Amino acid sequence: MRTDVLIMPYPSDERPDPVPDAHVGLAFDTNGQAMVYFRNPIAGTNEWRTLELSPALPTQTWVRVTLLQDYAHRMFQVRLDGIAIEDDEDWSGPGGTRPGSWFYMPATNGALRDLAFAGDGEA
Repeated sequence: MRTDVLIMPYPSDERPDPVPDAHVGLAFDTNGQAMVYFRNPIAGTNEWRTLELSPALPTQTWVRVTLLQDYAHRMFQVRLDGIAIEDDEDWSGPGGTRPGSWFYMPATNGALRDLAFAGDGEA
């Protein structure tokens, strides 16, 4: 499944609260770097991770975010303005696909039915 949205990132020094039934979580740290909420298969927990290799996005700038969700493998990928974001841990996608890192979904039940936004302004 592919979801495209146009957003204006809002940098924050606090990580958002976990959402137990979220399939994908995306936020931006104070440097404007993307953070994802995903299932860490090694630790067996859901966690926020800053993608150190993502570009730092300036404030007050629109960016197209593309979320690719693979429900067969329960994984997702984030793209900013069409560029797949790599993670410094080199997480690999289904079958070792490239480019871009793939992450396990925090919640693995069902399929996407709602797209929620948090913040000020229009979505």
